Amino acid sequence: MLKSILARLRPQHYGLRWNQKVFIAIPVVLVIAHVIFESYYPVAQSLYMSFHDWHLLGGRKAFVGLSNYQRQLTDPLIWKIIRNTVVYAFGATFGGIALGFAVAVIMQPLRGGSSFFRVVYYLPAMSHAVANATMWIWLLQPRFGLLNAALRTAGLPGRRWLSEIPLAMVSLIIMSWWGGLGGSTVIFYAGLKGIPQALYEAAMIDGAGALQQVRYITIPMISPVFTFMMVTGLMGGFSSFMSVYLTTGGGPLDSTRVLGLEIYTLAFHRLWMGQATSLAFILFAIVFALTLVQLRLRRASWEL
Repeated sequence: MLKSILARLRPQHYGLRWNQKVFIAIPVVLVIAHVIFESYYPVAQSLYMSFHDWHLLGGRKAFVGLSNYQRQLTDPLIWKIIRNTVVYAFGATFGGIALGFAVAVIMQPLRGGSSFFRVVYYLPAMSHAVANATMWIWLLQPRFGLLNAALRTAGLPGRRWLSEIPLAMVSLIIMSWWGGLGGSTVIFYAGLKGIPQALYEAAMIDGAGALQQVRYITIPMISPVFTFMMVTGLMGGFSSFMSVYLTTGGGPLDSTRVLGLEIYTLAFHRLWMGQATSLAFILFAIVFALTLVQLRLRRASWEL
């Protein structure tokens, strides 16, 4: 009697049948296959192409080693493009973080209407990049643009915002601030809500002003949010393509040509996939190094 009861309690009696195992295994295998063929295989194929003289229309596919990387790094135009990308990425990231943090700090004490303002500020992030770029092209249009019309009304001369150096880069950075303000504001707002109000009350009792509270309480308490915004912002800034392609096309005189646009030009205009993929991995190396530096600095601040 006891043996029969113990036999029924053995794990194999509660195991799955083979058809149930197959039913569970099929979606797991499909997901793994999807990740391999949609993520890892394209990366491996791109890495393979970067070591070959690869033309999209069936040109020579001879192995050239690091020649594509050497060609990119010895081209003076590439260093100008890298400089443009660095300026755009850091300007867009740090300016966007400052604006998003300022707006979140202003909205945080509001008791009523904060949800409305969060929705209003987030609306640009919900719009498509093409729509945003088209709107800014019309706003900055030299002859009929709203901004130049306002300047002329105030007695000031209009400017060719997207056709002058360095106004074109400045205009692109401001466009990125407007497009990313909603997302950064919502993230900072959520971080501010996690700070205990007792800290502010104790600071007020000690006579700390509003700016001192922000400096000594708010910023240190949400420093992980700043790290997250900097890492993700620089990733997005270095991989920017759509706004530059739609507004300036890299001009004037390549002053706004960034790495994403150059990769697109090499791959789909000149059809040199070997050079395009090598430049893409150079971009990956830059972003990866910057991310490691930021995380290292963040870890050092935690250790202090």
